[in-house]
Amino acid sequence: MRKKLSTPTRLEQIRRERELPRYVLAAYAGVSMGTVCAWEIWGIVPSKRETVEKIARALNVSTEELLEDSEGVSGA
Repeated sequence: MRKKLSTPTRLEQIRRERELPRYVLAAYAGVSMGTVCAWEIWGIVPSKRETVEKIARALNVSTEELLEDSEGVSGA
């Protein structure tokens, strides 16, 4: 089992700034809540670029900004 991240991911930081619950972000992005939770809690970035782009669009940020802290975390 993966170890829970000790610091919030960029995704979590942005989501919290916008005061969005995880389930609302998931619904806006058209992805599962499991996808959002896996990224925020375990640092598992979705392997499909399309999924990352959907989440970025839902948050109105660039994919680069969203992936800012994720390099090397999951090999996205």
